[in-house]
Amino acid sequence: MTAANIEDGAKIKITLINKWGVLIRSVRLSDIRLHKSVNEFASIPFSIDYEISTPRLEVLPTETDVSVPHNLPRSGVSVFIGREAELAILNKKLQQDNQVAIVGIEGMGGIGKTELALQYASSHCQIATYSGGICWIKAREDIGIQIVSFAKTRLNLNPPDDLNLNETVAFCWQNWDAGNVLIILDDVQDYKSIQLYLPPAEPRFKVLLTTRLRLSPPVETLSLEVLTQAETLELLRSFLGSERTEQQFSDAIALSQWLGNLPLALELVGSYLTRKPDLSLAVMLQRLENKRLDALAVSQSEIDMTASLGIKAAFELSWEELETSAQNLARLLGLFALAPIPWKLVELCLPEWDEEELEDLRDKQLLNLHLLQRVESDIYQLHPLTREFFNTRLSQAPEAEVEQYKRQFCQVMAEQVRQISQVLTRAEIESLTVIVPHLQVVTTQLAPTLSDEDLIWAFLGIARFYEEQGLFAEAEPWLQECLNATRTRLGEKHPTVAASLNNLAALYQSQGRYAEAETYYLQSLNLMQSLWGRQHRDVATSLSNLAEVYRAQGRYAEAEPLYLQALELRRLLLDGQHPDIAASINNLAALYEAQGRYAEAEPLYVQALQLRRALLGEQHPSIATSFNNLAGLYVSQGRYAEAEPLYLQALQLRRVLLGEQHPSIATSLNNLAYLYVSQGRYAEAEPLYVQALQLRRVLLGEQHLDFAASLNNLAELYCAQGRYAEAEPLYLQALDLVRSYLGEGHPSNAAGLNNLAELYRAQRRYADAEPLYLQALQLRKSLLGELHPDVAASLNNLANLYYSLERYSDAEALYREALRIWQGMLGENHPAVATSLNNLAGLYSVQNRYEDAEELYRKALVIRQAALGENHPEVLATLNNLTKLYQVQGRYSDTEEVKAAKISDSSLSSQIATTPTISTLTANTILTVALARFSDSNSHNLQEKFTKAGLLKIDELYRSIREKIQGNQKQESALISAEQGSKTELDNLATYLETMMNDDTEFAAEIQHISQEIYAEKLKDNTMMVQNNYDNAKGWQTKIEGGTAYIGEIHNQ
Repeated sequence: MTAANIEDGAKIKITLINKWGVLIRSVRLSDIRLHKSVNEFASIPFSIDYEISTPRLEVLPTETDVSVPHNLPRSGVSVFIGREAELAILNKKLQQDNQVAIVGIEGMGGIGKTELALQYASSHCQIATYSGGICWIKAREDIGIQIVSFAKTRLNLNPPDDLNLNETVAFCWQNWDAGNVLIILDDVQDYKSIQLYLPPAEPRFKVLLTTRLRLSPPVETLSLEVLTQAETLELLRSFLGSERTEQQFSDAIALSQWLGNLPLALELVGSYLTRKPDLSLAVMLQRLENKRLDALAVSQSEIDMTASLGIKAAFELSWEELETSAQNLARLLGLFALAPIPWKLVELCLPEWDEEELEDLRDKQLLNLHLLQRVESDIYQLHPLTREFFNTRLSQAPEAEVEQYKRQFCQVMAEQVRQISQVLTRAEIESLTVIVPHLQVVTTQLAPTLSDEDLIWAFLGIARFYEEQGLFAEAEPWLQECLNATRTRLGEKHPTVAASLNNLAALYQSQGRYAEAETYYLQSLNLMQSLWGRQHRDVATSLSNLAEVYRAQGRYAEAEPLYLQALELRRLLLDGQHPDIAASINNLAALYEAQGRYAEAEPLYVQALQLRRALLGEQHPSIATSFNNLAGLYVSQGRYAEAEPLYLQALQLRRVLLGEQHPSIATSLNNLAYLYVSQGRYAEAEPLYVQALQLRRVLLGEQHLDFAASLNNLAELYCAQGRYAEAEPLYLQALDLVRSYLGEGHPSNAAGLNNLAELYRAQRRYADAEPLYLQALQLRKSLLGELHPDVAASLNNLANLYYSLERYSDAEALYREALRIWQGMLGENHPAVATSLNNLAGLYSVQNRYEDAEELYRKALVIRQAALGENHPEVLATLNNLTKLYQVQGRYSDTEEVKAAKISDSSLSSQIATTPTISTLTANTILTVALARFSDSNSHNLQEKFTKAGLLKIDELYRSIREKIQGNQKQESALISAEQGSKTELDNLATYLETMMNDDTEFAAEIQHISQEIYAEKLKDNTMMVQNNYDNAKGWQTKIEGGTAYIGEIHNQ
């Protein structure tokens, strides 16, 4: 507190002693602001809960108790902020009973070691804790002479003249006044140099050292850290006043951060600002930014300050203690960001240095002098002003040496980016977290030092770090700056500029910003072609990337020729035998699969697999990818028996090559689960979905898009089982995650809205479903255009809702529009077109428009038979729909004809089902169907799902199972619990039922046959298209390959 802060009429002071026996300070009652009179306050014992650190408190005056001999210097601090805990610890260490106490206050220069010692000594001088005297010794000067001088002048001792200095010091200790004694040695540089002068081993002598060194036993240490942010602001208020500080609060925060909350720096700047009341904190900060440690505010101390040096001079004292090698290490460290520094990066920057010697320089020099702080194992950090000082020293080194350090630093950082995976795991993101701040230093401060080859990598590393976490807004400026930097240095026509355009396009593609992505991909492609001609590997990559944007938009006719060009180029340039050729073949297959051209897709997937086997061998991740993609095609065709072994092979191969803890394992588990859901094997699917979800949570975190995909897929499983209450929160969580990751304006957001609407429709919550369907439709139209397969899917699903509401005219218009789009975008023979025809036929059937319905059913049947094969569930569903149409018209001869068609290839029992076959009907699935009437979420919905015959069959199935377990009290009890909704008991009962089915094949055949007949009596086609943008719930298994999303290197001609 300065004199200007003291109010007239508030001159009374009260001395307060805290519970540790430390004199805190004299406090003016006007500053305490307690609503008590002076007498009331004086009568309160100090053990009350009194917050002594809240008000601004005045430092003790220099005057001390004259009865205690001392030579304490005057404190130049007007207000001593914080350090109350440190004062308490210091007092406890020094006042240990019957022990000789030697305590060292250690810390970096400017941390406030001297001031803390002075505050402690002054407080205890006033209360005569050390009645034998307090002797202050400057450790950088002659210690013995100072001790003798104190004894003569303060204790009136007269040592004999015939003694040498050491003997005279010993005489002084032997004849020192009675009582406890505190000896303070300020700024100790070498403990060994003071040992000769320490007092005798008597408990009454206490020794307090201040030092920049890290001391070891017998010295007990108290290490000082910088002030907290709150303490820093309070200190600034003591200089500037509350009004000036609060008016410029954000600048005060920024200023304190620049100074690193270092007490000396804050006091220097505070004193400077006190003398310049019209100087804003923003201007002060700008002066520091411009002049760094040469700024007047931190280079000169005030006459009345405890510290006599500016910041740079204070650091110079420590610098002089360093060996030359340690100084060189410090110069390198000055290049790193103000962030944790992994020591491995330092080692990489100094490859010729011996590792053990480097550690010794770190530990015995920099750490020992508090010029470097250890954060955690192998992680270190510099104080902001220490970094400034090291940078200053670096700039003073020979230019060649400076450039060498900068060049090595930049190369190491760029190499770190080159080594990261294409898909980052959470562990890799965490490891990249400590590297990114240093990459930012490279790109913002050292970009001219980067080689042409490394220029793109530094920016790319930062962008990928943000993009992999869904922080697209943070990633974009780094890719934009990368493009600007490459253009500025290398000119408009350079391969690295083309790569930068490609990388920015890839970011926009991830965000669903397809128009911008297309623009940048085209620019990249055109630049590549102008530089290399049309026959170059990177031109093929650009063609593939552009094709993928078109595929994502449903622009298949534009995508196909680009994929074909990329494939042809790669075959020409790479002699027909290269993994990139396999990638192009794979991409073309994926396009054909999206178009429903399964017969063309299959041989391409097989060809890609065979080529990879020939080039890479059986044990390679790309083989697993090919297994996965071929299996996915078979699932689309309903060829489940062929798909399963491929998915299992992919999973096993990934486990061998990648280990259990890898994102690709989660993908394989997810895909296998999807297959089982398609077969109605729900009990087998659920644990796989759960494993995939948990693995993604561990590896990728709960804020990753793949985690959202797992949530969505598990929700769809629960929907299929009628477990709507469990599905809804998962859908909502997935939707929220997609929105936070990709934003509101992304196709995946539309998918999430659609999926949630489907759930509500299944629950007959039509009022909740309709606005979601409409939002999804509108969003898809705005993002993808009016003519896109996803728009058709939204129209179809909204039509399904109107069908359920018996709004038949509205439903028909939407079904027709969806049909028109699918036919236009996918061709007349795509399975989606068959779905649309089937749904429209179902609508006509309920309107008694039998002739129109029959025509559409037959068209749908022809398309499905051609695209999917005779035994696909969707083909059988169409046959069943046609059968029911004939039955309702009494056309029984036609009905028999359809039945005959259904059993043309195999037995009736294996063909009636619309989704599962007998071989895939598990005990759990059968039991779930049998208990359908008891499910609260299903009971009101069964009449919409099944014909009357189907409902009767459900009752028949339930009776068969109940009769079978009759007399088994445990299983009867389990059945009752399962009826009431207990999933645990349902699973237990399913296990028992499976055992009975294995033991009694006749019973097994009976209930499986009834279950098949139930599925055959579904009212509507169970393959209504519900697009969810999660690759048909296959867990984001990317089928598009070889179109490098991020390019760091260009393949030279």
